[in-house]
Amino acid sequence: MRSEDQYVVWLIVLVLVVWGIWKLRHWLNMPKNRAMLPLHGEFEVDETVEWLEEAGYHVLSGKKRIPVTITVDDEQELQSRYYIDYFVRSNHDRKLYAVKLARARKPIPLTGSAVRESLLPYYLLFPELDGVLYVDAGQHMISRIQFEIGEE
Repeated sequence: MRSEDQYVVWLIVLVLVVWGIWKLRHWLNMPKNRAMLPLHGEFEVDETVEWLEEAGYHVLSGKKRIPVTITVDDEQELQSRYYIDYFVRSNHDRKLYAVKLARARKPIPLTGSAVRESLLPYYLLFPELDGVLYVDAGQHMISRIQFEIGEE
């Protein structure tokens, strides 16, 4: 092997080692109680799934139930849950989104405080997400909601 080839091989090895260390540190620093994003799962193909796919999204999984245990004053334990209707990936830019379907009995007004209160928790549960899609299938409306959290 020529010396130039050895330099290239060592450079590739060095890049792989640095990348591996970076990924390991990232994995070790992730909060342990975060839910894992289900990139694949079963779902029933219905009108909403077909409509999402026509709109440029690839459905990865269907309804996901995320249990939440809440402890009050180190004694009282409460149980709750979050439901996400779908996880999708945009065909255009490959971004990941959680999907919440609009409910007739509990619509979310598209105001800053209502969107924050209703949809921000889904975004915070999964750090891999690029946003949340709020979908009103009855009106054929998809609102792509992205959050920027930081100082003003």
